[in-house]
Parts: sequence; C-alpha cells; structure tokens
Amino acid sequence: MAAYPSFNVQRSSPGPARSDGQEPQRATNGALKVRRLYSATKSDFTIDHWLTSAEKTTLDSFYSTNRDLDVTYTSPEDGASYTVRFVAPPQYIRMPGWYQARVRLMEV
Repeated sequence: MAAYPSFNVQRSSPGPARSDGQEPQRATNGALKVRRLYSATKSDFTIDHWLTSAEKTTLDSFYSTNRDLDVTYTSPEDGASYTVRFVAPPQYIRMPGWYQARVRLMEV
C-alpha cells in the first residue's frame, strides 16, 4: 500500500469529518428511524495543499497510479495513520508561481 505524499504546506480543513454510520430517516407517519450502516467510526479528509509545479506533477502521478487503491494517509492533526481512498480527482486553482490543490480522501 502506497503512502500519501508529504508536502511542506498542507492542512486538513477544518479537520477530519467523522461518520458513525447512522442514517436517520422519517417514516410516513413521522416516526424517526435510525439505520446503522457500519459499526466503526470513519473519517473523511479534505486536504488543501500549496504546491509548486513539480509537486503538482507528483500529486497528479500519485493520483493516477493509486486512484482505485487503498492509500496510507498520516493526518497532521493527530499523527495517526489512516487507510483511505480518493473519492475525487485533485482540484487545482492556479496562482502566480504555485497551485492551490484540494484533495478528498475517505477512510476505508
């Protein structure tokens, strides 16, 4: 399993979102029903990077190689490692001399 690349400037905004697998729904009579889809809490990450052109090429290559595979991501917030997958391709905004990238990962 490949490790997600480490770039100098990154932040997970606003931090990992947690999901506990509960799906609330209302019955036709208005009663609340909660269905549990899975038991363990999972994390979703939205990561912002400020990348040079070379780092953008590295991220694009990493995504192309691993977009359908499990990846190990180490969160800068808690230092914990998570097994995640890409849920969308990286999104870029071109700035003078660098790129702002946004990456979405979900825990497996």
